[in-house]
Amino acid sequence: MFCKNCGAELKEGARFCDKCGAQQSAAVQQKAPAAGGNPGGGAQGASKNNNLILIVGCVAVLAVVILLVSLLFGGGSYKKPIKRLMAGIQKEDPEKVMDAFPEEMIDEITDMQNATKRELGNELIDTFRSMLDLDKGDKLKISYKITDTAKYDRDELEDLRDDLDSYYDIDAKDIKAAKEVDVEIKLKSGKDKEESEDTLTVVKIGRKWYIVDAM
Repeated sequence: MFCKNCGAELKEGARFCDKCGAQQSAAVQQKAPAAGGNPGGGAQGASKNNNLILIVGCVAVLAVVILLVSLLFGGGSYKKPIKRLMAGIQKEDPEKVMDAFPEEMIDEITDMQNATKRELGNELIDTFRSMLDLDKGDKLKISYKITDTAKYDRDELEDLRDDLDSYYDIDAKDIKAAKEVDVEIKLKSGKDKEESEDTLTVVKIGRKWYIVDAM
């Protein structure tokens, strides 16, 4: 470097000229980072914030998608009404038993038989318990296994819609699908055992599945 006043050659970094004594410009120093800070920390922090916002946004979108799928295609499996029926019979819970059947069907049958919903549920419970000739208070254990299913084709479903609409006033357009389900049922109370095989018709009405076999 050279003196800005006299042009004499100077040592690198000199603050004064050895020849004329003129003060030289101070060397530009890199600004030190703030205490505890990191060079480029602001950019890294912004990047982390952006990533967090992106993750939260993705989670929110996924939650909305799951909710929409549930609303459009929900209602559970065709197995659920069978599970409700068996659990209700084992627990001797007539309300749970009747939850396996559509309300329109229950209303029609209660009118025809001049019975209450609870009475119909108890009749079904008694039917199963009578298979082992159980007395009141005897505990019944039920296990079951679905052995086969068959989906109704378009023509079969159309016929079933007409029947359910005619017999039970179930709106045909609300019936979305139907299956025949073969069920192997095992009843046990103490040492007494009984097995049976039944074919149940289950129907998806709106977003929920029901059993529609006559009670």
